[in-house]
Amino acid sequence: MVLSTQHFAEVVNYLRSRAGLSLGSEKRRTTRMELRAKIVIAPVVDGHCPRRINVLTRDISIEGIGLLTAIAIKDNESFVAFLPRSDTSTVFVQTRVLHCAVVADGLFALGCQFEKVLTHQAAEKLQGPNMADVARIRESVLK
Repeated sequence: MVLSTQHFAEVVNYLRSRAGLSLGSEKRRTTRMELRAKIVIAPVVDGHCPRRINVLTRDISIEGIGLLTAIAIKDNESFVAFLPRSDTSTVFVQTRVLHCAVVADGLFALGCQFEKVLTHQAAEKLQGPNMADVARIRESVLK
């Protein structure tokens, strides 16, 4: 045993108490659900989404989502979140970053607010011709 039971309990209690310090800035109006899953986002750059990024979800609510990513995204920047509804269906949500914080070397926590659900056509238009073709082919193959 590397850590004694006493040391382990003290470390866990301290880390839990430190994590709870940020709860005073809680501004959510809706309940969030803790959820760990991989999703895809596409940052909006000059009205287009030139690339996709795999991220991990931390939590989700009806109004927003918490993410972990290896890439910092500035406050107020937008991206399209690809939220899977099933194995063959995705909802595309325009999302805005409310805050980005460094949680470890090369790891960022994003607090994001959903702005609007995009139609499939609007999401394809944002992705540009190449990504739209890929999405259309993927959809047809999965059906």
